[in-house]
Amino acid sequence: SAQSMRAASPKVMLVNGSQTMDRLVNLPDGRRGGGDGADGGGGIDAEGSSDGCYSVLKSIMFFFNGIFWLLGVATFSVGIAIHTDREFRVAVAGYVPGAGTGASIFIVVGVAMVTTGFLGCCGAIRESQCMLLSFFVILSAVFTMLIGAGIWAAASKDQLSALLSGELERRVATYSTDLASRDIMDTVQNLFECCGAQHGGSDYQRRGLEVPSSCARRFRSKDGCYHRISDSLVANLARVTGTGVSIAFVVLLGMVLSMMIFCNLRDLQSHQHGPHGVRRRQP
Repeated sequence: SAQSMRAASPKVMLVNGSQTMDRLVNLPDGRRGGGDGADGGGGIDAEGSSDGCYSVLKSIMFFFNGIFWLLGVATFSVGIAIHTDREFRVAVAGYVPGAGTGASIFIVVGVAMVTTGFLGCCGAIRESQCMLLSFFVILSAVFTMLIGAGIWAAASKDQLSALLSGELERRVATYSTDLASRDIMDTVQNLFECCGAQHGGSDYQRRGLEVPSSCARRFRSKDGCYHRISDSLVANLARVTGTGVSIAFVVLLGMVLSMMIFCNLRDLQSHQHGPHGVRRRQP
């Protein structure tokens, strides 16, 4: 019996030593143990650094989604204001035909932005690759539409000017017969301190109409509302362009952040499951 135990002890020690070495060499999280080199303690430090970067990415993602959510609320509020505030809607309709449709677009875009912000935030919190990928796809579509709208506005500048001029001429011609035209022109003339469409009070007089009371005497000899509105748009062009560029930058930042977190999660899951898709045993 004693001889059998002595004969078996080397095998037991060999098995136990093999298991111990296996645990040291192949740690459950994929790191290699047994030393302070690149395959030992250095791997632990690298993982800690990676976790720190990942936490920073998630924090930036939360901050971004807060900004994006606020932009969505602002856009939604503008749409509601156009839809419910008569004076604001009339003023906008003077140089943006179809303000009612515009209000609906603002409302829909605002709701989409708010929903997208929540989607990105939840995707980061729950570490859901599906939600983060959906967030990226939505932002990509928004970014593409922003670029397309900017190109279309630049290419259609002359058409927009002709559209504005024709709309003002039509409103002046129907001032005495159409209540909506009267409300629009009164609001525009008071807001921009102008009169008529192109040539001031004479635009009414040559049509046999009395110059409106909203067209104050000090405005009658000045330029028409077309020139005033055009000058206002040119004066605020830098502000409008800056706003568009800022929105595009925020959207692009969200795309980059979501894709970085998505790739980080994918690499982490691949690391946990090993090279062959088999989940590593936890100790």
